[in-house]
Amino acid sequence: MAEIQSLTFSITRTSSPVGHICRVDYSYYLFIDPQEYRQEETFSVIVELHGDDIAHDHPLGKQFYDAHVVEKDSKMPAERNFIVDCETLNEALGMDQIYLKLMIKPSEGRLLTARSDVIKDRF
Repeated sequence: MAEIQSLTFSITRTSSPVGHICRVDYSYYLFIDPQEYRQEETFSVIVELHGDDIAHDHPLGKQFYDAHVVEKDSKMPAERNFIVDCETLNEALGMDQIYLKLMIKPSEGRLLTARSDVIKDRF
């Protein structure tokens, strides 16, 4: 069994010569049962940034913002970050509710997904 046991993130706004950029820091804990997976097993990880409103959720900006691979014995929790134009966050939503969607696919097995808590703010 593999299971995403936690997913958290934060957004920090900074200035740049061409406008404002936001740094998204996130961490997750992937539990991997050592009895079930071979030592050479890898897990492909994709992170999407989503906007949340009452009618539906939808990805913001790019199709995905981060992609990487973890191995069975990778250190957990995994801590990563990416940069996004703050305007992507502000213009996409009237309600300014942002969350991360994490998708992890083992080289053999079913897709795992997790959704973070929502951050409500203007960026």
